[in-house]
Amino acid sequence: FFFIMRFFVAALLLLSVAHSAYAFSANGTSLSVPERSAYCYYYGSADISASNTNTWINATSNNLYGYASVYVSNSDSLGLTATTLAICTPNQGNANTCSTQKTEWTYTESVKTQYILVCMECHFWFGPCIFDSYAVELPQQAENGIVDCTFCN
Repeated sequence: FFFIMRFFVAALLLLSVAHSAYAFSANGTSLSVPERSAYCYYYGSADISASNTNTWINATSNNLYGYASVYVSNSDSLGLTATTLAICTPNQGNANTCSTQKTEWTYTESVKTQYILVCMECHFWFGPCIFDSYAVELPQQAENGIVDCTFCN
């Protein structure tokens, strides 16, 4: 009985460690981000350990006003208090693709709730930015949608 229980506990522990290694990923195609806005995957927590190896976005777009980015903020929006951790423009580089994985950074928080936002931004005034494809990875479960972006103009 004890051998079976020990095996069961060890299996559960192994599964929880494997699951926490990459807790959230998403991808998509033909995403239209409205003018002067950002579409983000984000989470808030007082226990954050994020870096370019576990929190990133790969994006493809030929729009000159589109950006792929990672921010930390004290709210679930991109305001003046948001700090850029990584940003790239898909129209530069090979095949209109960029990845924030290429910018090395780390961020940890263990006291107050902060938000990590992984975004596709549109800084165009006269129409949406189309992201042909994207993939995101975050270390915790994330919400997604259009967020307020005071500097997307």
